[in-house]
Amino acid sequence: YAMLPEESTEAFRRIVTSAALPHVIVSTGDLPARLALWTQPQQAEAENTVAHARPALATAYTPPENELQGIIVKVWQESLGMTQLGIHDNFFDLGGNSLTGLKVIGKLKKELQRDIPVVALFEGPTVHALAEILSRTDNESAAVEESRDRGNRRREQRSRRQERRVEMGD
Repeated sequence: YAMLPEESTEAFRRIVTSAALPHVIVSTGDLPARLALWTQPQQAEAENTVAHARPALATAYTPPENELQGIIVKVWQESLGMTQLGIHDNFFDLGGNSLTGLKVIGKLKKELQRDIPVVALFEGPTVHALAEILSRTDNESAAVEESRDRGNRRREQRSRRQERRVEMGD
């Protein structure tokens, strides 16, 4: 959807020379199709769900090695409209972009029933790397929860000791 220098010069000339317009939209693509995508995402998504073969990439195809990778692969295939993608294929090399990435994160949140930071996809742009980040996040969350529980138990013990001292007259 890029414009050539001549096209951008012509678009700028038209905008500057036109009567006072309240809004200006410059689109190098099919504007009605884009508007439909933004205003009716489910309908546009259903129309654009043509499955394509995996493109020729520098990475060899490697299938998912565990359940988490399998879930991520499934979501990416649905979102990118691909029939097959490997765990070492880069999301952005497959045609993903930031908008698609937001949709992928939303679908993964629903599928995995957990919070996933949006930056996770940018930090882990392959299925393998994203699964590692999500696994690490799980482990860190468990460690934080365990630490919080330990802290709560210690506070309760300290509180009981203080109550006993007060009862004994210390």
